[in-house]
Amino acid sequence: MRCGGLLKIFLLIFFLTPIVVAYLYPEIGSLSSSACCLRSICGVECPTCGLTRGFIAASKGHLRDSFLLNPLSPVIFLVFLLLCVVLARDIILRRTFAERLYKRFDRYTGVAIASAVAFSFTLKWLMLR
Repeated sequence: MRCGGLLKIFLLIFFLTPIVVAYLYPEIGSLSSSACCLRSICGVECPTCGLTRGFIAASKGHLRDSFLLNPLSPVIFLVFLLLCVVLARDIILRRTFAERLYKRFDRYTGVAIASAVAFSFTLKWLMLR
């Protein structure tokens, strides 16, 4: 499957938008409340609690705070940033690195996501003890 120039531009906008919006969002102190149903009902944080606040913190350069909010948030932020750089490079230089990267890691995507969420949940649980 060849990835056309318009698709690459769309993907670049798709991955760049959350980074820009998070950077322009007010400081993370204004995000003190949580909308997590599991946390409000059971009092237990889910694996994604703090992910949005952590992404916002990472976009402002506060990687330590981002990690403390959710260990997965700086990783996701860096993946989005890396994808933006790779896609922009492919668009400018008319290369196919993003396509080759997709073909190589396509089989392992589900396992990688499940492992990252499980790792994040375990790390958050250990940090709360």
